[in-house]
Amino acid sequence: MSMLLALPPFGIGTAECESLSSYVQRLAAEHGTLPGQLVFRLLTWLDLGRHEMVGQWQRRPRRVQIGKSNNSFQTADVWLRLLQRVTSRCDLLSLTTRQWDHLFPTRGFQRGYCAWCPDCLTDDKVPFHRLSWSIQAVRDCATHRIRLQTKCARCQRKLPMLHERSAVTMCPWCGGDLRIRTDRGMPGDVSDFGIWAANEVGRIIQGAADWHLSSEWSAARSMRALCARNNIADAAAFARFIGTSKGTTWYWLNGKARPSLPMALRTYYQFGASLADEITGGHKEQPEAIERQMEIHLRPSKTRRKRDWSRIKRQLRTELSRSCGKTRAVTEIASAHGVAVRTLREHFPKLCRQLAKKHRAATLKEVNHRRLTEENEIANAVRSLASEGVEISQRTLAAHLGKQGLFCRPEARRAFQNACRQPICQR
Repeated sequence: MSMLLALPPFGIGTAECESLSSYVQRLAAEHGTLPGQLVFRLLTWLDLGRHEMVGQWQRRPRRVQIGKSNNSFQTADVWLRLLQRVTSRCDLLSLTTRQWDHLFPTRGFQRGYCAWCPDCLTDDKVPFHRLSWSIQAVRDCATHRIRLQTKCARCQRKLPMLHERSAVTMCPWCGGDLRIRTDRGMPGDVSDFGIWAANEVGRIIQGAADWHLSSEWSAARSMRALCARNNIADAAAFARFIGTSKGTTWYWLNGKARPSLPMALRTYYQFGASLADEITGGHKEQPEAIERQMEIHLRPSKTRRKRDWSRIKRQLRTELSRSCGKTRAVTEIASAHGVAVRTLREHFPKLCRQLAKKHRAATLKEVNHRRLTEENEIANAVRSLASEGVEISQRTLAAHLGKQGLFCRPEARRAFQNACRQPICQR
């Protein structure tokens, strides 16, 4: 039995599909309330199984997260379960990315804040937010070819995807109209890749509405097929072609890691292929594969360093022949020669062991010398205070020596106790 009106969503089966967060805002407005009231007085109690408490205020929404995006991943599952229950609608799954977001890592997938096209909201007979706007890779509106806005034109603040006072066309912070365009939403800000990526994500959302099961697209298999069609032999050539590291492409091709959605879109754009065709099962060949080379991700090629190991060995022997008090640590020697410590130890293990042993001996000798000097200084100060008839304590001794905090160390306290046991100190 439904508790709320079965409000029909917009754009299911099209690239202009409504997002679940937008549907919640319209559902609350249809009942003359705000999303916060809907969550804290109804959905939270239903999630807790406390039906008798519906209508009262619950301060803690538990799993019904209202400050985060509810259009993707596990957060969307909680909202779908509750909204389908209170509205008796079975098509709300299409308002989320749950049928295909498992194909990509969570990193870089969905936005943490709201983005919208002011022209789309103006043209809509009933304004609503598109699901594609919640995807981080979509930065431009493919319909009006302008950059999506992410800040209110009035208060210049970013909007959460769903707020307690959210409305489709109103800023929850200042009440400003989201249909007012800012300087960011100008046609000159868009790029060819931005429009292409927006169309690709829209096609994926459109195709997902017809699926009865989740997609089983394999990124590794598709990447290997792309390389085979373009005569790319290995991961190194693949990395040079798309402008990334060889380790990254190796993990992709071997299925050890999955590319994020922005990187997958960028890769398919480089090959002139369609990611939407791969995910939705089209597998259509492009008539002409346009090769594009990104320059923003290019890295300079590494050159192998050439070192004169014979010269370094002579310097190590010279270092070993120095007097014990002037021996440096192996880490300091390696840094002076511009060599990693592990590399230096692999080339000259015997010399490094001898240098380390000599440095430890020198360090131990220096520590013992400082300890004996401090013990003698404390003992002389104790005898001087005892001869003057002054009460001997750690405070008076530290003040006499002018070293506040001297007895914070256990060695100094031990030296003080030994000095006080001398016969001259017995009163």
